Amino acid sequence: MGDSRVRVLTLVVEQFRDPGRFLKLARRAQQAGQVIVLLHPGRSRAARDSAATHTGAMVGDYDVMRTLVTRAGVIHVEHMEELVDVTQILVRCRELPAGGAAIFTESGAFKALTLDLCERVGLPLPALSPATDDALRSALPAFIPPSNPLDLTAQGLIDPDLYRRTLPPVLADEKFGSVVLAIILTDGRTTRLKLPPIVDALSRLQPRKPVIFAALDEGAPFDFPELEQLRSLSVPCFPSAERALRALARISGRRSPAYAADGGPQAGPKLVIPRSGILSEMESKDILSQLGIGVPDGAVANSPEDAMRIANRIGYPVALKAHSAALLHKSDTGGVVLGIDSDNELLAAWQAIHRSVHAARPELVLDGILVERMSEKGFELILGARRDPEWGPVLMAGFGGVLAEAVSDTRLLAPYLTLNEIEQELKSLRCNAVFRGFRGGPPLDTPAVARVIAALGACMLSETRIREIDINPLVVYARGKGAVALDALVSVDDPTIRKRGPAQ
Repeated sequence: MGDSRVRVLTLVVEQFRDPGRFLKLARRAQQAGQVIVLLHPGRSRAARDSAATHTGAMVGDYDVMRTLVTRAGVIHVEHMEELVDVTQILVRCRELPAGGAAIFTESGAFKALTLDLCERVGLPLPALSPATDDALRSALPAFIPPSNPLDLTAQGLIDPDLYRRTLPPVLADEKFGSVVLAIILTDGRTTRLKLPPIVDALSRLQPRKPVIFAALDEGAPFDFPELEQLRSLSVPCFPSAERALRALARISGRRSPAYAADGGPQAGPKLVIPRSGILSEMESKDILSQLGIGVPDGAVANSPEDAMRIANRIGYPVALKAHSAALLHKSDTGGVVLGIDSDNELLAAWQAIHRSVHAARPELVLDGILVERMSEKGFELILGARRDPEWGPVLMAGFGGVLAEAVSDTRLLAPYLTLNEIEQELKSLRCNAVFRGFRGGPPLDTPAVARVIAALGACMLSETRIREIDINPLVVYARGKGAVALDALVSVDDPTIRKRGPAQ
């Protein structure tokens, strides 16, 4: 890695013995202008059995690895063919492909297939700039409309100069980080007709911008003389356009390490943690409050009279919840009653909760009943943080509520992202349409969600005692109205816990 002559490091890693050191080295490589391409088997490994939270159950080790290495600037690939294809582009191209691509082809059907494929693999295909559009209209026959992908039809067979005329404006367009030539090679004859003009055009132009050649049909042997000529011009060559586009998408989507200019994120507050193990809901929400995350007003009651006093203090309607650190999912045992509007309803709910929990868990003794002010309805998310034993902290955000695990619309996040980066990551969720305002609804307070996620990240980076944090649901309101954590579960590892003092 210290050799300045090395531009690309291609790795097949079966096991990371020191993941933290690898991440540091990956960031060093990125700063030195070196690119790491990584293939790491292990996708099928199950999530750890010890996970107590939704987050722990929904986040596998492989996903954690992939999230953190890509945020460190590593290009992560899924199989050997992709490893070779990505490496070929990185080694042959003079400059690193970045951003969107422009695609030349000779088939309307392939143009449509390319649009589908590029959307699926995440390769942007920007529209032509007005200047490029005008230049192409002058260079193309009237029956070929400028577009991206650009369908040249079979015109190259009768107009060999077509490539030399159309490539310069596209190569000059700053919207495109690379250019792909997806050319039909039906047989040896068409290869001999098409390839020499393409080689000649690239020899004359000597583009710095990456140009990638990809054959369609594979009807001709992929050993034509022009192949080495193209490679000598720093043009990677592929027998399949799909392979080229998938590899290009991996490279173009490469992330820069998301660390702040000072080398790290803001430290979270020093927490007062009552004990080790799995905390109760009230204890967990106290941790969230220390992090600046909003929770409903409420308290734990040990008798119906306590519950009524709390309810009258905070105001009806209220929710009652069975309270015990040993009861992880209260709704599964009938331990939650919502929308209680009076003392009489509260007394009935108190008795119903005790009956239901006792029927489901006869051995369980509740610590009390949590009485909370009912929050307004909003959109429900699940947020989580987990300390992976090997890779360290990772965060999760996604569609929440009781269907969180069934729907599984989640996104893993590194714990050191900026607020803007978090908001960008949230856009990748399938439920993102709701954030923007769905079917007449108002846009949601995405910045408030980002602040909660950032607080979880800072906590996990600075407070090593926390193993897992689960918020489900986090109810998000209209923009400017904030977000509230309605349920929470915190798991603590370190048995050496500082108790809350009187002055705190």
